[in-house]
Amino acid sequence: MLSVCGASCDGCAHVAECGGTCEETQGRVFWAKYLNLEVCPLYQCVREHGYKDCGDCAKLPCETWFAIRDPAATDEQHRKSIDDHAAKLRSARFRRENPTV
Repeated sequence: MLSVCGASCDGCAHVAECGGTCEETQGRVFWAKYLNLEVCPLYQCVREHGYKDCGDCAKLPCETWFAIRDPAATDEQHRKSIDDHAAKLRSARFRRENPTV
């Protein structure tokens, strides 16, 4: 199960803190409070634009992706996380658009 940003909810280490997937919590993900947010801005953007996930956006990854970061992550770790999530979303979009491939 991928969240709207490409994070995998399966096997997440934050199960105890989490109220469910971003879909189940309507973007009120556990980590948002650490950034003084109520709703994840990526979730909010996806819903405002009517996308399934960020993979449907031509701007992937956008400025919001770079602005939301784990304060404990290095610049390199943050960039790798963005690249990994974006690749998962692009792959999922390709599979949705090409189910017989």
